[in-house]
Amino acid sequence: MGKFQGKRVSLVQKLTIAMTRLVIIVVTSVTWLSLQLQQHSFKQELEQQANILLETISIASAEPLEVSDVQFLTRLMEQLGTAQILVSGHIYQAEGRVIADVYNSEIFTNDIDLKPGVVELLKTSETLLNWQYDNQQLLVGKAVTFNGKIVGAVSVGLSTQPLENKMATVRNQGLIIAMIAAIAGACLASIISRSITEPLKQMTAATKELAAGDLELKIDLQSQDELQVLADSFNKMTKQLRDLVESKEQLITSLELRAEALRKSEVKNRALLNAIPDLMLRFNQEGLVLDFQASRRIN
Repeated sequence: MGKFQGKRVSLVQKLTIAMTRLVIIVVTSVTWLSLQLQQHSFKQELEQQANILLETISIASAEPLEVSDVQFLTRLMEQLGTAQILVSGHIYQAEGRVIADVYNSEIFTNDIDLKPGVVELLKTSETLLNWQYDNQQLLVGKAVTFNGKIVGAVSVGLSTQPLENKMATVRNQGLIIAMIAAIAGACLASIISRSITEPLKQMTAATKELAAGDLELKIDLQSQDELQVLADSFNKMTKQLRDLVESKEQLITSLELRAEALRKSEVKNRALLNAIPDLMLRFNQEGLVLDFQASRRIN
């Protein structure tokens, strides 16, 4: 979490910002991962469509390629062009010559197309895929075999525009969901942070009041967590302080009572001493003075 300078930021704001950032990061990551998975799924779907179409054309054109039935191959490609299924499509003879085109029925020529892609198609039995994002098409091709012999090749191009449209739709939906999730996450973060900071505010206020001398204060929380333990400890501490102050007051009162009792006793003793006569004489039975005691009056 970044440092906030020049302005004091409350704990609620810090927690809300931190949790909102976390929610945004998580939602963004999940959205990005979902987009990647959707894109991969859409690409696989388009590749499967291309492979099925390519396999169908290969099977349909195998025998006509063997016998060089240009008319049949031209009609086949024209039908695909009319249906607007392909962006591009070519059927090649084994020499590399274009024999049929999806949008040009007059393409057949004696010129041999020696493009690297065509040469590569005629050399392998595997299906070749080439994503051409600049041309917005998926180009796939494979060699056509008949009776175990390569008699030509087929290449077709499918538009990637539907894929891009799907991805744009998914991306927009993902952004909307991400925004909603971020807003909901921010609200949830604010609620959670307040559930933490409100008890802390209550304890902070209670601490200030305790410092001001209010020992009767008690924090009442029902959170059943560490904050509850902290509040209980605070209440226990204030009770101990209150008991200590009460014990101190009782001790002071007891000492004051004892001092008052001593004072009264001293006054009483002084009064008794003051009541003693100045001179005391002791006589025997015959009336003779045996001894005397001088005055003990205290002035």
